[in-house]
Amino acid sequence: MKKYLTLGLFLIALFTLFGCAAGDRFEETTIQGSLYFDGNTMTFTHSDPEDILYHTGNPADDFVILYKLLEDNPTEADLIRYQDFMEKLYTISLSDSITMRTLFIKTSSELKTLFESKGLTLTLNEIVLFNSIKTQIESFESKGTSPRIGKISYINQRRGIDLTQDEINALELMQDYYLSYLRGNAPLDFKALNVDDFITLMTNQFTLDEARTNQLRVAYDIIQNLYIANQDL
Repeated sequence: MKKYLTLGLFLIALFTLFGCAAGDRFEETTIQGSLYFDGNTMTFTHSDPEDILYHTGNPADDFVILYKLLEDNPTEADLIRYQDFMEKLYTISLSDSITMRTLFIKTSSELKTLFESKGLTLTLNEIVLFNSIKTQIESFESKGTSPRIGKISYINQRRGIDLTQDEINALELMQDYYLSYLRGNAPLDFKALNVDDFITLMTNQFTLDEARTNQLRVAYDIIQNLYIANQDL
């Protein structure tokens, strides 16, 4: 019971102390900026399409990042429990083509029935976790608030290793060129586009020396690796 109380207190603190007004979401697109949690996708990366991190997240990893960043000394057991539960929900959302938010609109009984239809078991611990998260999601949505995280911190958490300054510079360069590219072109699907095709598009649009071309390759590999990690869930 104590650990669920702790989880509840964490979630309350998360969405009240670290929230921000919806009007603050629209800041200059830069790798030095912030990402905001989206209650519909349950990720930090439902940002503007011109952001190179757009849709690179997934609900399982993003919730664990949130927990690790804001909870003092989280236990490995808690992190695993969080990850496993969100991965189950994410798998269902993909297989049924429904949003994560749709799952959290359900009652625990409805979720249990859905799990059983998939041959899965929804444990009592998961029901408690589900209801705690659901309550807090409804709370911050009613207040129009959203937790935030710096983009560099987000990438570091996803990769499990800190970006070097050279990598940060490369990502900033990629973001700058991509913003310029979008002034006359449609958004690119980084998930499907390989690095060589991306470089070709950039060199056709801009005059790039070898150093900048190499920087763009470094940055693009970082972005694509975020998508690759999503496929491993």
